[in-house]
Amino acid sequence: MFSTTVLSWLRLIDHFSFANEDTYLQRYLINDTYWKPNCGPIFFYTGNEGDIEWFCNNTVRNGFMWDIASEFNALLIFAEHRYYGKSLPYGNSSFSTPKHLGYLTSEQALADFAELLTFFKKSTKGAANVPVIAFGGSYGGMLAAWMRIKYPHIIQGSIAASAPILQFTNLTDCHVYNSLVTRDFSSVSSECSKSIRKSWDIINNFNETDSGREFLTQTFHLCSPIKTNDDLLNLKNWLGETYSSLAMMNYPYPTDFMATLPGWPEVCKHLLNSSIDKEALLKSLFAGVSVYFNYTGQSKCLNTTDMGSKDLGNDGWDYQACTEMVMPMCADGINDMYEPYKWDFKAYSENCLQDYNIIPREMMAPLMYGGKHIKFASNIVFSNGDLDPWAGGGVLNSISDSLVAIYIRDGAHHLDLREANPLDTVWVTKARETEKFYIKRDLRAKFVKWITLVDHFSFANKDTYLQRYLINDTFWKPNSGPIFFYTGNEGDIEELCDNTGFMWDIASEFNALIVFAEHRYYGQSLPYGDLSYSNLKYLGYLTSEQALADFAQLITSLKDFTKGAANVPVIAFGGSYGGMLAAWMRIKYPHIIQGALAASAPILMTNVTYCQVFSSLVTRDFTSISPECSKSIRKSWDIINNFNETVSGKEFLTQTFRLCSPIETNDDLLNLKNWLVKTYTYLAMMNYPYPTDFMANLPGWPVEEVCKQLLNSSMEKEQLLKSLFAGVSIFFNSTGQSKCLNTTDMDIKDLGLEGWDFQTCTELIEPMCADGINDMFEPFSWDFEAFSDYCQKHFKVTPREMMMSLMYGGRNIQSASNIIFSNGDLDPVAAGGVLKNLSDSLVAIIIRDGAHHYDLRPVNPLDTDWVIEARETEKMRTNRINVT
Repeated sequence: MFSTTVLSWLRLIDHFSFANEDTYLQRYLINDTYWKPNCGPIFFYTGNEGDIEWFCNNTVRNGFMWDIASEFNALLIFAEHRYYGKSLPYGNSSFSTPKHLGYLTSEQALADFAELLTFFKKSTKGAANVPVIAFGGSYGGMLAAWMRIKYPHIIQGSIAASAPILQFTNLTDCHVYNSLVTRDFSSVSSECSKSIRKSWDIINNFNETDSGREFLTQTFHLCSPIKTNDDLLNLKNWLGETYSSLAMMNYPYPTDFMATLPGWPEVCKHLLNSSIDKEALLKSLFAGVSVYFNYTGQSKCLNTTDMGSKDLGNDGWDYQACTEMVMPMCADGINDMYEPYKWDFKAYSENCLQDYNIIPREMMAPLMYGGKHIKFASNIVFSNGDLDPWAGGGVLNSISDSLVAIYIRDGAHHLDLREANPLDTVWVTKARETEKFYIKRDLRAKFVKWITLVDHFSFANKDTYLQRYLINDTFWKPNSGPIFFYTGNEGDIEELCDNTGFMWDIASEFNALIVFAEHRYYGQSLPYGDLSYSNLKYLGYLTSEQALADFAQLITSLKDFTKGAANVPVIAFGGSYGGMLAAWMRIKYPHIIQGALAASAPILMTNVTYCQVFSSLVTRDFTSISPECSKSIRKSWDIINNFNETVSGKEFLTQTFRLCSPIETNDDLLNLKNWLVKTYTYLAMMNYPYPTDFMANLPGWPVEEVCKQLLNSSMEKEQLLKSLFAGVSIFFNSTGQSKCLNTTDMDIKDLGLEGWDFQTCTELIEPMCADGINDMFEPFSWDFEAFSDYCQKHFKVTPREMMMSLMYGGRNIQSASNIIFSNGDLDPVAAGGVLKNLSDSLVAIIIRDGAHHYDLRPVNPLDTDWVIEARETEKMRTNRINVT
């Protein structure tokens, strides 16, 4: 579609010593069709194990990088990896001796890329100060991630697609890869994987006679007959690699990447009966795998020593796999469909020594790049598809707010990097939108800290601290566009920023400046650093009043010192506690905030709303799927308590819930029951119609997924608890990566739960209770005295239960104006929300089928009509405030 300029430049062969000063010509491709010098970023593809023109044409040409280049005004660079394509350090002798081949390492390749970018930015007019985003898929995805880790001063962010950075010794089990390939085939039909599993013994048996070998040769249309055990091994290796390649390229549309294939490659339709006789099974097997090697019908015979694309540098990759890219693989023939084989590092090393005269360094990559210990890094998006076997060695859970995992349902190998296609699934479309969001954030969003007072309300404490905020002016028109101000709540502001898409979605329409302010004592905004939580003297300034004063001071400072901001209106946005703060900002500082969108803001929860309403609303969500579901949960409490009365019962609970620590004491039991209560609550809050990784990795409509396991409350007690665990596993283990359940860890790393515990012990007191009749919970009463004792013991504070109503008005806020209160009818937090209009400018919006601050989330193809309508209403009222 667009031409690329092919260039070469002179590079050192060895960047890390002065003993070898040889140089070579590295090739790279460049396209500036959409680039705006001095403004547009550089999109840099970290070339991997193949010819860079082939990767450009077949992996990303007219693909994701190209698709979004016009939107970002980006310059495209595709860099070829040393020893692949035409970038051969020693020409035709590059692979001739260990002396020449020894410089084929990922470290040297990354240094090539770093030098190339540095040279290019210095020598190209308009490129010196623009940011760089790295892109890569598979090994290239690993390189993109490692570029950001090793060269963060050169690379501002990375999209690492299908990057198995954990596929190394002691990081990922050697069985995982083959089990994931098997899962792909089994998902079409269990008979398919069963047929393949049976085929190995059948092939081996045929190999025992001359007539059997002749049958194999004819059945598989082999170019060379099977005569030796090596010939047989070649056939079996070809089959194993073919199954792997088919799983990797299981795209929803036809493709010619690595092989010419139809959409959803049609192997299993030939293997739907594993009970057919052995000759018929092998003939059906060949009919299936012919989709891979001969879909076009042009191949006259099968060459088992040729896996296809000449543009993939298999010689180079074999060498790298013998040096630092040591990725253990094995199979057991039970949990996978392969002929069993073990991972034998000793034998593997002997082969490498024989082939290349080298001994593999199996821990080199984790040592060089960190393995699982990369939380110090930032601005990397790891995307993986659930159909891709390499996902087993990928990063599947977000590590921090800027080390983000995207899991693509029905996604094969780096599907998201491929060009947009009419047959794309909604999941990959959503993934690409998410990736664009992070690219925008990495390019334009700036995290800033400014000095503000620790105590705004007295002159006894003159201490100051650095409060963090994010600012983005991508769409802003100074002097006319408003400021959209997010009132940060109980968590790291980056995580809250990532999950508040509505502000970003409408910023261009309003020409708005976006500001996300971090709440004191959360994220990196710690007034007393590491000592902030050490004693009440330091922690005592964690209050909503002080936080609102922080926000008021910040907005005033921004308007005073930002050109074009002095006279523009400010609209506050917030969800949950942040929604409470947005409303209270408008109430307390109406001269600074012109209007507020308070989503899922329970401003009436404290001593104003009956404590039981919250529990009854959680229950209603589960009952709406099936009364049997909530009834099963209600029954489970007595069953759990009864099992806890005996040693064998405790053991049953430990095993059934796969607990990391066994149930031995009543506290252990309480931890399990508290975990269950919180899980039901979070599931109700996050009951979105599409998959999400906010607070946990969840499928769409997770409450329904849980209740599918609980449709019969009359089942026997052991089975009921097993079904219960199968349901709640959706919350703690939807990715299948958790080996056991830690009931003291809700794994919501970005929510500041310690700070929130303190706030609920001071002013944000939310009474909770259950009666076990109108709700599905084990009965418990609200005991303010016991709650006060807990707060006194943990924080040495006595709760002020009426403080919120006193400070902010509770129900008596009719004097306020320009606040939109939105609540979803699936959200239990709506129990404390404003559900009816209080005046013409204190407006309530009820979102049918809406979960927790659903309207603040990014637009999604699976959004309901109700949330779309709610957002339109919110935009209309925001515009009215803005114009006024």
